[in-house]
Amino acid sequence: MVLDRNRGDICVYDVKKCEEPPQHLPPPPPVQPDLKSYRVPSLVPAFVTGIKEIEWGSNSSKKPWSGRRKIHASDIRDMNHARELSASSLVEHRLNIDQIRDIHPQSSIDVDDPELSEGLTREEAKNRLAEGGTNKIDPPKDPHHLMVFLSQFHSKLWIIQTAAAILSIVAFIITHYRGHGDVLNLYSAAILFIVVGSMYYLSYRQERKARGFLQTFEKKLPEKAIVIRDGDERPVEVEQLVVGDIVVIRCGSRIPADLRILKSKGLIIQSAEVTGNEMPIECTAEMAASGVTALSATNLAFKGSYCIEGDGIGIVLRVGKYTVLGGIAQTHQHIPPPRGKLETELSQFVHFILLLAVFMATTVFLIGCYVTSFQNTLDHFMYGFIVIVVANIPQGLPATVMCELEIIARKLSQKNVCIKRLELIDELGAATVICSDKTGTLTMNEMAVTDVWYNRRLTTADRRLVRTAQATAGYLIEKPLPDILTVMCVCNRAQQEHGNRAARRKHSSRFPIPTRASSEAITTIGPSFSASSLTTDMERGGVRKKFTVCDPETGTESTAVMKRISSNMGHSEASQEFTAHQHPSHGQLHPRKKKKARIIGSASDVALAEYVELYASLSAIRERYHIVYEVPFNSVRRWQLVVARCLADTQGGVTDHLPTPPTGQSRFVVMMKGAPEVILARCARRKENGDVMEIDEGFANDCQSTWESLGNEGRRVIAFAHRHFNAPSDTRFDGEGAGLWKEGGLTFLGMAAIMDPPRPESAQAIKQCKEAGIKVFVITGDHPTTAKALAVQIGLISGRVDNPNKDWTVVTGDQLNEYGKEEWDALLKHRYIVFARTNPEQKMTIVQECQKRDETVAVTGGGMADIVLLDDNFATIVSGIEEGRLLFDNLRLSLAYTFAHLWPEVFPIMLTYLVGVPRGLSQIQILSIDLASEMPPAISLAYEQPEKDIMKRPPRSRKSKLLSKSLLFYSYIVMGTTMTCGCFLAYMSVFWYHGIVLTDIVFTAEQYWKEGAENFTTVSGNITLSVTDQLKIKGEAAAAWQITLVLAQVFHLYNCTTRRISIFSHGIGNVISVFATIIEVLLLVTFVYTSGPQYILEISPPPAHVWGIAPVVGVVILVYNEVRKYVIRNHPTWPMVKVIKW
Repeated sequence: MVLDRNRGDICVYDVKKCEEPPQHLPPPPPVQPDLKSYRVPSLVPAFVTGIKEIEWGSNSSKKPWSGRRKIHASDIRDMNHARELSASSLVEHRLNIDQIRDIHPQSSIDVDDPELSEGLTREEAKNRLAEGGTNKIDPPKDPHHLMVFLSQFHSKLWIIQTAAAILSIVAFIITHYRGHGDVLNLYSAAILFIVVGSMYYLSYRQERKARGFLQTFEKKLPEKAIVIRDGDERPVEVEQLVVGDIVVIRCGSRIPADLRILKSKGLIIQSAEVTGNEMPIECTAEMAASGVTALSATNLAFKGSYCIEGDGIGIVLRVGKYTVLGGIAQTHQHIPPPRGKLETELSQFVHFILLLAVFMATTVFLIGCYVTSFQNTLDHFMYGFIVIVVANIPQGLPATVMCELEIIARKLSQKNVCIKRLELIDELGAATVICSDKTGTLTMNEMAVTDVWYNRRLTTADRRLVRTAQATAGYLIEKPLPDILTVMCVCNRAQQEHGNRAARRKHSSRFPIPTRASSEAITTIGPSFSASSLTTDMERGGVRKKFTVCDPETGTESTAVMKRISSNMGHSEASQEFTAHQHPSHGQLHPRKKKKARIIGSASDVALAEYVELYASLSAIRERYHIVYEVPFNSVRRWQLVVARCLADTQGGVTDHLPTPPTGQSRFVVMMKGAPEVILARCARRKENGDVMEIDEGFANDCQSTWESLGNEGRRVIAFAHRHFNAPSDTRFDGEGAGLWKEGGLTFLGMAAIMDPPRPESAQAIKQCKEAGIKVFVITGDHPTTAKALAVQIGLISGRVDNPNKDWTVVTGDQLNEYGKEEWDALLKHRYIVFARTNPEQKMTIVQECQKRDETVAVTGGGMADIVLLDDNFATIVSGIEEGRLLFDNLRLSLAYTFAHLWPEVFPIMLTYLVGVPRGLSQIQILSIDLASEMPPAISLAYEQPEKDIMKRPPRSRKSKLLSKSLLFYSYIVMGTTMTCGCFLAYMSVFWYHGIVLTDIVFTAEQYWKEGAENFTTVSGNITLSVTDQLKIKGEAAAAWQITLVLAQVFHLYNCTTRRISIFSHGIGNVISVFATIIEVLLLVTFVYTSGPQYILEISPPPAHVWGIAPVVGVVILVYNEVRKYVIRNHPTWPMVKVIKW
């Protein structure tokens, strides 16, 4: 036998026959061979199904998996083909469990009941892990730092700037060759190269930082699996799984590796992410037919799938990169991930900017050439085309976007929201519907039994009352409560920690097929738990509990007896005496007081088990029954059923007056719990005060009124029933023996009400959703009255059904099955819906129907998602939506701020080439504004706090774009024009200051206002300016334009901190923006009044009055924005709002 410990390929049986080893192979080694003595076989390349050769012994020189060929992108036709290639090496689905046991002898598989398997030893698992490696699919290897840096050159914005720098150098070379080279062209090229390089480096740093930030998310997603090792169940890290491990699969858990199912209890696996099959698969342990492929087999569960119902046992076949998911992941490395909406919009925005820049530059260049009769074409190209292209490009936008994404992602991480793809934050903010689970999401997931109904009356399950009553002498437990407690305990999947489940498994293995003859011996093992025995114990004023204690560290077992010493002491004050009985195989065991084990399992099962513990020992009751068949609870059946063999003598009154089982037969009991309406429908009799009676209409009405009353109070109601019968001891109830018992004809025992209190923050989160215009759908498997009561408690619905304008409704899963398109349209018009008695398939249908109606749906619950809630809290997803909205708002604020200064930068260049006035801004001035003055304030908007009404406005439409027409109108037309007018006013004020009017400077730029020009004389002839005076006045005018533009943007910055709320209400709470404006003003002063920047920028200190024009422009900007925001808030229906709202 050959077994690879990584991949787990088996090479024992002929794949086609699956009976005996092929005759031409050497005989297999003896039983229990040492795996270390064998080499892995050379397999057929590309995972071809079947076995090519097998090598026995340790003399093989071939390295493990030397014949395995990697899957290349060229090998893959499509994703289905990739799945087939990855799964083609699996053959275990064609083997039966006996053959699986022979392949994995060290796993100690119990063929009759795999749940009783011993599993690998710790030492063996440790050795296999050391030799085979971890169960981890390596993520795509991070590219080298140099490759990440070079990838930044793909940005179209920076490619254009690089081209502009190169053209500047070319222009300098040409002009220098002609003998009048302008060194400022060289300065411009150098600055552009420095800017582009800085942006490359900043973007590189941000991307590396984002990669590291996303990697920290993986560490926040704990992932463990329950395995059986050394005969005990224990949680281990998924990465520590090895081939041969026996894994316990439970509802809601992720499949940790590729498994062969050994036992299924209603196990249903959702494996769409792995196999591509959208429908859940009901798994079985039976061997698959010869023609069934691994992907179609129902006895395999693949890594990455989810258990949505039932539970089971499986053995690990493949781990890590050798799993089917690992093969798919290898293929995915060659497939680019889908682009998110934000990434798509940013890409469209870049295309728009580039087209706009090239169009404007080309138009100005051609018009300028025409006006000048195509003279000095090179100068027009340099100072027209290139400058306009540079002026239209927002150089700091990529850095701003990356900063905003990182800031929001960090804030979400602090709120227990992990984002695997940063660009998806925006989509979370656009959510219009939240489909939420009830248990654990809206509630605390801490259930407790509050009431028990039996003998046609309701009893409060107050722990203090129970303990006080138990401490009272002569306390009697009323029938049929002992039977109810038995069903609560046995028909229950909750378990005790610290080895109790192992003890239960070992106990069961001691009595594989108990008969009546062995019942007397079994009786001495633990206390008899029946109606009479438990009542007798209670009548004595105390309960003796005798059970097996298993040390979780050493595995040592002992029998402990806990006895109440004084009957007049409260439970919490009662002394406990532990008597330890040493097992022959163990060393000396000293009596010691054991801490009570914590009960783990589903919330409802734990609540029932804890209630049982108030009266008797959970393990003591379970020792009396050996479960031979079980149907786990699911949301479709809404009930759980077990068939158990009675391991001890029971009284006739308890076993429905059955005769004593003859030789070869045993007494069995079927126990059932679930939804009260379902359980009652399967019962023909009821037990009342110990007497069995027929169920009449009055009793059924009492039951229904009780569960509806409890449901209206938010309780989850569970009913209990049982029936005893005799059957052959070796009966298998999952086959022909199923006819020996029936779901119907049971005896109804009573009901229990369980309360799961809502989370304290759920009501406030629901209120936020209502104010934000987000629809909330609660999807649960609970009874409609229970679900409705919770919805009323958290404020989702009012509960008044007489309101004709109510915007809520309650609907059941059965009703959904009959809905057509019209019914769905009418249903989804409600803003708040409670879906009760639903199953996972119906939940998926609800989401799909919402998406068909253009809703953006946020769904809570399990599944492979890019957005993960670490605490499964409804309030957390609401916080995530708020942060997503903040990201969208801040991005729009940054765009509105950045675009506003583009038109004031382009307009002076257009004036020069269209009207011939001296240039108001040079190319280097534009770069100094965009990169030095404007970038810090633009980035500071990423740190802006949300507006007060961010969660009081409806979600944005799916059709709304980041760069909307109204935003362009605001930035280019309104703000751009306002700033341009102010800048032109400041520009002309300098000429007016020197006695020069506009008509004096029109069409003078070609001959004057530059080095080597002639003296300039005004039209009136009163003023004559030398070249030095011309350059000084031109520099002052250019400085005036720059001062007014930068200071106007300072005022505009604080008007861009909100889109709807007044700046006076919002306040200035962003400290980063304060420092950014200080830096901006200091840089401006440095540029204007320092000789070095003056020479490079070709400016001179302007007259003092220039500094007073920008505040006037700022006041105009402030007044317009305050009026605009007022109209948006108070008159949202006005037609003009569509134009001014962005």
